[in-house]
Amino acid sequence: MERLRMDRKHILGLFIVCISLAGINLPTNVIAVGESFTFAAAADFNRGPEDSRTGPLLDRLQASGVDFLLALGDMGYGENEQEWCTWTKAHYNNILVITGNHETDESGPSDIGSDATYCPFPLNGISVNGAPGYPMGGYGFAYYFDYPAASPLARFILVPFGNTGCVSEVVSFCFDHQDWEPGNSGHTWLSNAVNSAKASGMWTVVGFHEDCISSDWRGCDTSGDYVSQEEFDMLFRLGVDLVLHAHNHVYERSKQLKTSAACPTILADLPGDADCIVDATSPYVRGAGTVVVNQGTGGAGLYDVQCGSLYYAAAMDDLFACGGTGTGADGRGALLYTVTSTSISGRTDFDTSYSDSFEVISCTTTCPLSASFSFTPTNPLVGEQVAFSATASGGTPPYSFSWDFGDGSTGVGESLVHTYSAENTYTVSLTTSDAASGIANAQGNIVVGTITPPPSLTATFTHSPSNPSEGETLVFSASASGGTAPYSFSWDLGDGIRHSGISTTHSYSRVGSYTVILTATDSGGQTAFMERTVSVAPAGSVPPSLPPLPEQYLLLFVVGTLIGMIVVLAALNLRTRSRLRSLRG
Repeated sequence: MERLRMDRKHILGLFIVCISLAGINLPTNVIAVGESFTFAAAADFNRGPEDSRTGPLLDRLQASGVDFLLALGDMGYGENEQEWCTWTKAHYNNILVITGNHETDESGPSDIGSDATYCPFPLNGISVNGAPGYPMGGYGFAYYFDYPAASPLARFILVPFGNTGCVSEVVSFCFDHQDWEPGNSGHTWLSNAVNSAKASGMWTVVGFHEDCISSDWRGCDTSGDYVSQEEFDMLFRLGVDLVLHAHNHVYERSKQLKTSAACPTILADLPGDADCIVDATSPYVRGAGTVVVNQGTGGAGLYDVQCGSLYYAAAMDDLFACGGTGTGADGRGALLYTVTSTSISGRTDFDTSYSDSFEVISCTTTCPLSASFSFTPTNPLVGEQVAFSATASGGTPPYSFSWDFGDGSTGVGESLVHTYSAENTYTVSLTTSDAASGIANAQGNIVVGTITPPPSLTATFTHSPSNPSEGETLVFSASASGGTAPYSFSWDLGDGIRHSGISTTHSYSRVGSYTVILTATDSGGQTAFMERTVSVAPAGSVPPSLPPLPEQYLLLFVVGTLIGMIVVLAALNLRTRSRLRSLRG
């Protein structure tokens, strides 16, 4: 097989040389028909020479002539990364790594910096493009590469989704979910990587270790050990062709999934959302949606699956399988993928009789016309602008789009903005037509709500002393309730002086009555006022007010008074008795 692949490449090279000598220029992004390559993906390997399942897997890959292996995290579960890489590469050399939770202190004991050092990027002539802010040029952390070097067919984007741990052996670095949120550098880098690959006609493959949707107990989460919902949904919004992950130690292959107005997010909750399924049966059409594959394990033990998930076409664990063919569960191994200009096909290579396969194809003839739409924000308010965007594929371009927004309003165009004037659930309908008079319809509901207005804002203030004299310093203290916190305060102290803040101090230089006005403003723009007259007496005419006695002093006073009364009564009693004795004597 390797000799055959090399012969095809040599023939293609000679063909291009002949064309060049003839003075014909080929565009640099032309993909030669018939060119193909094969790669493998696996994760959760066992460690070292004692293993009976990872070693045979690597030997099978070497014998099959696979171009490279994507090692999607949890490489060996050991502290000696050099030993694992040396042993692995002795069986199969072209192994590319991306971090898993066991390559950071999230789970340990490995360190992705050491893994990337001892298992360096092996593909000669291929450039590694690292995400901004990630060390070691991104390799092992967050990076992409195009393959093959000449006229690449696919872009492989490997990211640390779900990882929140830190490393320190080679470099000091901590991973963060926020890198991949909209507006941040990781999100922008990934979006550009996918979009530019699609514009060049390449397949897009995104790989990471941890998971989001699954047929078992795991799910999307930002607390670590899981991929966040935003990270996962982003891949569907971008239209990635193939998503590869691992982590939960089972094999799972999804149907073709897509976000849309009817399915704004791919929720992990079982049994899943049927509106997110574009196509349940392979072969799938390129561009219609995304296929998600959990690679199983490269040697480590398997966990459990549940066959009730709507999202999955096939799954296998340590006891049984659903979908696929064969009865031998508990299979360990890899997925083998063959990539051509018009298809990606995947098949299992496990060490039991279980097998599964699928294919994503570009249409060789005209694909059926299909259409979908999305809108943002997903939960708009009355009076808020909603941006609608249509997507079409198949049929015969160009396309035309007409909208019914469900409230009596209509529109035409690929992208429109609409505002709803009343709270309700509206059914939005999109009708898409192509140049051959084909028609495709799409519908989805939009829930328009209102915000309950906050309670009215009120403001009050106190000042001390309550009866000031001229020249004496007063302390003014404000408070507010209702409205929407936080609040801001401004003061008109009645003598031409204005202050701001929740409290302020001031002294009046003349005797008189002053009208103090407090203005409170909340974060929603509400305002409230309070005014009070402060009377200022001549200096020395107002006796200083005594501060109230603390509670413990008051208690001492009462106790002391009671003791004094007891002593007086005792003395009077003794005196009375003394007089009585003298009278009797």
